[in-house]
Amino acid sequence: MPGKDFDASRLGPAAAKGIAAAPKAGQERIQGWLRGSIKAGDAKFENGWLFTTKTGLYGANYVQRAMITAIGLGANRPQDAVYPTSELDTDGKAYSGANKYVIHFDKGQLPPAEAFWSITM
Repeated sequence: MPGKDFDASRLGPAAAKGIAAAPKAGQERIQGWLRGSIKAGDAKFENGWLFTTKTGLYGANYVQRAMITAIGLGANRPQDAVYPTSELDTDGKAYSGANKYVIHFDKGQLPPAEAFWSITM
């Protein structure tokens, strides 16, 4: 009812159970968007890096918009920026705080000096 607090006790057991399960299911769908978007052609996996090619171009793709918001606060369009993500080390294992990692660029292979880039953990 407008202007009133939501009262879950007025729901039947099935509806209450569905509402209780919704946050977990929604979060899993949001976090799984990037992997699923590879199949749809909206993301790429190259050299161990996963990135979307449609960041900032959401249209009615509310799951993508929610995923970008979950990991950051908005994003630039693909012609302005890319946001690669790496979730596994070179051995295919999940990153662990127990290990030390090094990002390496071969001589002459650094990103161009006129480009802005950063690494965030």
